[in-house]
Amino acid sequence: IFAVSPSNSSIKLACVPVVTVGAALSAMHSVLLKIYREEEKRVPADFWQALKANLKKGTALWLLYLGFLAVLTGLGVAAGGQVYVVYGLLLAAVLGFLYLDWTLILLSRYEYTLRECLKYALLAWLQYPGSTVVYLVSIVIPGLFCLTLETMPLILLGILFSAFADFSYTLVYLGIGCFGLSLVFQLITLPVEFNASRRAMQTIDEMGILRDVDGQAFFENI
Repeated sequence: IFAVSPSNSSIKLACVPVVTVGAALSAMHSVLLKIYREEEKRVPADFWQALKANLKKGTALWLLYLGFLAVLTGLGVAAGGQVYVVYGLLLAAVLGFLYLDWTLILLSRYEYTLRECLKYALLAWLQYPGSTVVYLVSIVIPGLFCLTLETMPLILLGILFSAFADFSYTLVYLGIGCFGLSLVFQLITLPVEFNASRRAMQTIDEMGILRDVDGQAFFENI
């Protein structure tokens, strides 16, 4: 945690120009790999060094993704803001970002050209579907949390502007859809909550994480 913290500030600073987001994410992956291998000693210095090394390629990949988002936005506008189309485009944007991140991971580890990054990222995406799904879930879970927070504001804004613009009802539908997605996610993860406290205390006891001075399990005295 202490090793990653200096890199967080560097990443935020490097993302300020917006066009350098791709290079910043690639440099982040490079630093995280060194931390995992216990090779990292100068986190900020190595981050900026990796950023400089991958600046052109990382920026080019990021601009490609922004162009992809522009195309999706155009399709959404052409479709008239239909709810199902918007959801499909949002899913395409998430999958596109996942593909982008695969390319940046490869860029941080290997001396690939842009074409090779795009090619091998697609192969890795298809060859390791398990890792792809896990990474997608790691993106979706924070997204669902944000959707839960945005549910009521979207619905209220849609109702507020319903008298002034036709597209406002789309905001209401988006709010309802966000609420539905968060509800489905909570129902799916509900079995994890059953008897969770007892299982957690049992695991802590078995691992000997908390013990008193007499060597007896801490929870035996509760």
